[in-house]
Amino acid sequence: MSDLLPFPNRAGTPAGGSTYRAFRFDRSRTIRSSETIDVATDAAATKAVSLLANTHGIELWEGARFIIRFGPLDAPGLRPV
Repeated sequence: MSDLLPFPNRAGTPAGGSTYRAFRFDRSRTIRSSETIDVATDAAATKAVSLLANTHGIELWEGARFIIRFGPLDAPGLRPV
């Protein structure tokens, strides 16, 4: 349908960019909160999410597409898992 009707960019989304969602987890791995991230690339979204990582982990998604998960901050090196 989107190829039939022109939809304007959402305010705040860079031209050609995407809207990503970052999901923060609690101790029981239940989603505690989410953040919307409007950036142009996966790399920019990944960088932004790495700064949001908490003590229980965070995941980055673009729609139904999984991008990356960062483990808990108490894990050695806070690296993607």
